[in-house]
Amino acid sequence: MRSRGRNAIFGTVICATALASMGQPGFAKELILVELRSIANNCEDAIKCIDESKLVLRNLLSFDGETKTGVVELFNRLAVTRDLPERAAAEPDPVSFIPMLVALKPSTKADALRGLKMVHFDSETLSKNESLLPFVLHVQDMLKELGIKELTKEEIAKVPGSATLNVRFSAQKESAGCITPFSVSFSVTEEVVMVRNPNVKLKTSIWSASSKENLANRNYKPFNALEDAVAKFVTDYRGANT
Repeated sequence: MRSRGRNAIFGTVICATALASMGQPGFAKELILVELRSIANNCEDAIKCIDESKLVLRNLLSFDGETKTGVVELFNRLAVTRDLPERAAAEPDPVSFIPMLVALKPSTKADALRGLKMVHFDSETLSKNESLLPFVLHVQDMLKELGIKELTKEEIAKVPGSATLNVRFSAQKESAGCITPFSVSFSVTEEVVMVRNPNVKLKTSIWSASSKENLANRNYKPFNALEDAVAKFVTDYRGANT
């Protein structure tokens, strides 16, 4: 719909919204919010151009019941389109958050665990090795002790950040007389956005720790390495959430 004639000056879109009676003693009249917005004359479809319309005036008018009815009827007679849906609030541009993100103080490694209440424990790799099942049980016990709920991969996908706990074990290796110690790595990966470009979202490690075999201590076993890595996580988590 293109506006023509005198109405082209304003492109006429008039919204009248009846407000509830003020309900105050002595206040017998009702208020009507009248909003007048202009639409560009070269707009081929006025409905699609509403979001780009420019505000001309926005006034509160006071009427008694009978006069209000007459005004509303007048608006309806003038209307070329009735019962337009309310305009949805515009989605904020992530780039507009850059100044706020830049102003934030740098966080510590432990701060990344603050408010972490749900994770997916990626235990599939460990579970394939029967000798590593105690690793799985130990980590699950730790999560329960800390009050962190363990979710499935499908469930965590619905949680902001989709935090995933990863535990990996690398066995001792020997080659040409050289021994590579066994090690346990423990990390939490989560979705984060970049400060310089909040439109970019990445899945990355937000916290990690590892423990290696002490070749001078024959009593130091793989499970001891896991316990050390878990202890580091527990310390940081409690420090960030107390």
